[in-house]
Amino acid sequence: MRQVKAGSVAAFEEFYEHYRDRAYRVARSVCHDQGHAEDAVQEAFLSIWRSRATYKPQRGTFAAWLLTAVRCRAIDVVRREQKHARRRAGAHTLDA
Repeated sequence: MRQVKAGSVAAFEEFYEHYRDRAYRVARSVCHDQGHAEDAVQEAFLSIWRSRATYKPQRGTFAAWLLTAVRCRAIDVVRREQKHARRRAGAHTLDA
């Protein structure tokens, strides 16, 4: 993790390879949709990369930090999709 925090792309790639399946399973359990789960995982890993300097080992494991980020992103994706669905439904109501 020290290498990832230092900005090593190679270390981050290893980190991604190691955790991507677990991250996808967490996202899929929240999203129930393959595409939305993939979006959540991608957003979470990008967020982790951008905020890697904020990770504090004394607050928990890196895996827990990552999987919490994935879960939060998955919830965001579901909420965003629900919001879009309500807008589409409202647009159809106005057209009728």
